[in-house]
Amino acid sequence: MKRILNLPASGILLVITDLHGNGEDFKKYENIWKNHLEEGNQVILTGDLIHCYNSSKDRSVEILKAVQDYSEYENFHLLLGN
Repeated sequence: MKRILNLPASGILLVITDLHGNGEDFKKYENIWKNHLEEGNQVILTGDLIHCYNSSKDRSVEILKAVQDYSEYENFHLLLGN
């Protein structure tokens, strides 16, 4: 079976899922991510990034822009879910 990701045997793994356009939650995760950029630490972002149920708080576009910027890091992984 072919692996989708090859993760290191050590380091911190931050898995983020089900943001649903919640910019406040994304910022919290982003702060954790920025404090752990060292080599060997990994971030995996999975599915349900966009579509906030409260349109006045929807930050889907900002989240997508940040994800696009972070995708240049080798230790940032985007796995699209449902």
